[in-house]
Amino acid sequence: MKKYTLLFISLLMVAYTFASDTDAVFKKIKKEYILHTDGSIEYKYYKELKYLTPYSFNRMFGETFIVYNPDYQELIIHKSYTIMADGKKVETPENAFNKVLPRAAANYPAFNKMVEMVVTHTALEVGATIFLEYSIISKLNNIHELMGTAIITEDVPVEDYEVQIQVPARRAFEFTVMNFDGKPKMNTNNKYATYNWHFTNVSARAYETSAPSSYVTSPTIKFSTFPDAKTALEKWTSAEVFSARKRPQFMNLIHETTSETNNEWDAVRAMQAVVVDNITSKHNPLKWSNYKVQNPVLVWNNNVGNELEKTNLLYQICVLADLKAKIVGFMPDKLWDPQVVSFDDFTHFGVLVSTKDFKPVILSAIQKNKKSLEWEYANTRVISLFDGQEVVLHPKQEASHVNVLAKLTVDPGNQIFGDFTVKLYGGFYDDFVLTQDTQKIVNYFSNALKVAEDKEIQVNYGNDETAKFSLPIKDSAKIDQQENYYFFNIPEFKNGIAHSHFDILPTDRDFPLVVPALDEKYEYHITLPKSVMWVGKEIHKSYKESFGEMTIDMGIKNGRLVVVKHLKIYSSRVMKKTNKSPMNVESKEGKSFELFLDHQEYEIFRKMMIDWHANAVNELVFKR
Repeated sequence: MKKYTLLFISLLMVAYTFASDTDAVFKKIKKEYILHTDGSIEYKYYKELKYLTPYSFNRMFGETFIVYNPDYQELIIHKSYTIMADGKKVETPENAFNKVLPRAAANYPAFNKMVEMVVTHTALEVGATIFLEYSIISKLNNIHELMGTAIITEDVPVEDYEVQIQVPARRAFEFTVMNFDGKPKMNTNNKYATYNWHFTNVSARAYETSAPSSYVTSPTIKFSTFPDAKTALEKWTSAEVFSARKRPQFMNLIHETTSETNNEWDAVRAMQAVVVDNITSKHNPLKWSNYKVQNPVLVWNNNVGNELEKTNLLYQICVLADLKAKIVGFMPDKLWDPQVVSFDDFTHFGVLVSTKDFKPVILSAIQKNKKSLEWEYANTRVISLFDGQEVVLHPKQEASHVNVLAKLTVDPGNQIFGDFTVKLYGGFYDDFVLTQDTQKIVNYFSNALKVAEDKEIQVNYGNDETAKFSLPIKDSAKIDQQENYYFFNIPEFKNGIAHSHFDILPTDRDFPLVVPALDEKYEYHITLPKSVMWVGKEIHKSYKESFGEMTIDMGIKNGRLVVVKHLKIYSSRVMKKTNKSPMNVESKEGKSFELFLDHQEYEIFRKMMIDWHANAVNELVFKR
């Protein structure tokens, strides 16, 4: 009986493994992007999907969701049916097509006419295959050019994947490909030029945490009928909606903030807070409106807008307050190409503003950012939306780092006192917060020690995005007692490697692991009373790898317990596209502040993280 039970469990595990590998498979996907000679744009989509598990049609692919804007778009369903496992064909009935309001359009007046067509597929079973083909045709509206980024991957594998782009024969067309070398099959007649890419056996997109974005690992095609990014962005932002005009509500806000604050920087932060707190943020795709941006007065009056609309509002308020400002967009390094741009590739927007009493910074309109946005959105290009030029605020940028040096003494009453020094640089330094209130540096550490009530934190600010904090420590509550044993957890910087949650990593991994470049060092010198002894063993571990290095040293030196932990993940060298001239793009070597660890590197890094987070080096045990 035990043998049969074990066999049954084994079969279940095998079945689960297969299901987790792929619950369904696309037999065919075809995406067509067509710019018609009358200026209308058609997106045509075709798919054949075979279900392999009940989960695939009960939870994953039982419905197809098609979002379109009836103000300027028309949806045409060409075909929709199911071929059951026994070969029977079942047409999708009329009542399986239902229109709803997309969730992102709720409570958003500018998009309350949006439609999400929900296609409920019928006659579904394991072995069944659905067939669906539809077109979304966009009439002339705002942007009259074709552009996009096609990433060749889906949630499950695809056996046959085709991308076809069709533009008028004499129309300018730019494209670039990434992560593959295939050239398109081209066909030109008197009316259209057609570009076709064909892929087979396409892998499913990465599903693991801290995996690279799909555009980093999967075949990707960027295309545009704009001649270059500069022309595209200038055309987009030449719309009247981006021009600052004096409005009573904006001028009143400026008057209130400037009269209640002491300097320009405080006034700007107050204006930012009004936009962030009082205007609801929406996250709908820009293409829903064909990249048309709401008038900032409507955004203000309706108390709702997407990130770009709120950014435009904050930008105009800054300009009306006589501040030097402009709108910038953030685009992943890998996707930025000065010759070929798709507005959909912008991941965030911000306002680059300069004041008399603070350095040039980039402010968010959807959050009260703690530091300039270029530090928050690592490995992105900062692009001026008005002219397509790259904005470089830190030409000599290095990986963020934190350096902690603590000289502490434990007295007979278990009180800890001494000096705790922290040096921060780059993305680890939240200067907007810490220049206003140095006491908050304590909040950046887990197991933080209390600052002596009768003393103050001293801080020195550098000119190179650095700050050094000196904390006088006096804490009587950080050592826990269990009979004759005492336990002390050393403080750790929350925004360092701890922020990535690499303390628990699985043994095996299918996709590369994305690791941030950083330099994190702790050095603790602890003096103990004569009646107390450290209960532990000396530890000396060292790693020196192609992607980084780590050392851990722990032991008694000169009568003190010394704990040294140092982790350094190197920045990598990558090729980045830049504008040499208006029509000439060149690639230059630059830095990337994230690394992609392969299987072999991952195994080593996992061991490093086990050692780094081990209790033996983070929880100190003493005995009287």
